[in-house]
Amino acid sequence: MGHLLLVDSLIAGIVCIVLGILFRAHKTSKFLYGIGIVFGLIFVIGTVTHSPSNTETSSVTAEKVEANQKDSKDTSELKALVTNGMTDKEFQKEKEKAAFQQSDLIALGNGEVGYVIKAEDGYVVADTNGETISSVETFKTADEVEQYELNEVRKVHKDVRAVDAHYTASDLESLEDFDQKINEVLKRVNLTKKEFNELKLKDVKTLTSHEIEVMKAIRDSVSPLTKDTLLQKTIPAKDIEKYVDGSYTAVGGYVAKAEDVHDITSYKDFVESLRLDYTDGSGKRPFPEEGSTYGVIKFKSQAISHVDIPYGTVFGGKTTDGPPCTLNGFTGSRNGETVPEFKFDNYYPPANGAELYQVVNGEEVLLATYVAEEKRFVPAVANPM
Repeated sequence: MGHLLLVDSLIAGIVCIVLGILFRAHKTSKFLYGIGIVFGLIFVIGTVTHSPSNTETSSVTAEKVEANQKDSKDTSELKALVTNGMTDKEFQKEKEKAAFQQSDLIALGNGEVGYVIKAEDGYVVADTNGETISSVETFKTADEVEQYELNEVRKVHKDVRAVDAHYTASDLESLEDFDQKINEVLKRVNLTKKEFNELKLKDVKTLTSHEIEVMKAIRDSVSPLTKDTLLQKTIPAKDIEKYVDGSYTAVGGYVAKAEDVHDITSYKDFVESLRLDYTDGSGKRPFPEEGSTYGVIKFKSQAISHVDIPYGTVFGGKTTDGPPCTLNGFTGSRNGETVPEFKFDNYYPPANGAELYQVVNGEEVLLATYVAEEKRFVPAVANPM
């Protein structure tokens, strides 16, 4: 079709030039002569200019198709690359090296998940606990993969339910975070982003009265929470199953708006952005440095009146938590991310429909949803999108 249009344009250009010459030869209006010549040249030049571009585009498209065909593998080839006992890090390296595409992540119960890999003749699922591949299965259709997920979770949780997920990463892609708005706020207080990042990391005890005023003005510009605000609570991998089996039913402590953290997925970036590098009472890190798995609860709350900005006393607040808490209302992230934080004064049941996800190497999978009538998180698998 593109080549036909190019030919038509060329013919039209030639016709216009010929008509222009005829008008001139018959001493018709110089104006018509000029119009004919001009339009003719436009058609011809446009045709010549666009022709190489279309050829180049076709060439690029052909290269992409050829590359995709070259990287495509069948289930037997993938099983030779992904094997029992290989570590998750080895799996990630092999995926990058062999250029195969992981298309999904499924839940398998007890903290186990499955990497779903699309093959030419079906699917390969590599089961993992986030550290080591424990088994590799093959399936012919996506329906078989979905049934495998349901069956595996059922072995652990007989009451598992298939549900429609509402807070997946793709559902939240359009949310605008505070980091996209902060430049306007910083202009009003005559501060650069670099200066702000430095200021938020200063010990609050060393801040001048002017710096306190500026910092508070920036933090107070963050829109307040409402009962319709989607929040996100991050939990250690060891606590995920406690929510799924009903041992834990409430959410509290430090939280963030989902809009401010939904685009942070890798384990390393998440730990740094939320400064989860703290130690618990036993001196251990709930989010270890070399970890790969964490949980997130995406929820709304009826207990918004019990949430406050974790300000220290210099800002007029009551929070006294030690580092890495900044006491200025922002996490102490050192990677350029701006994350306003909030804190519940206790633990409260989330609103109906809250969703619990497990995140492994930056990929999330739904594990449970909160059912208010039952006052607990119910094991769940997400229906196909």
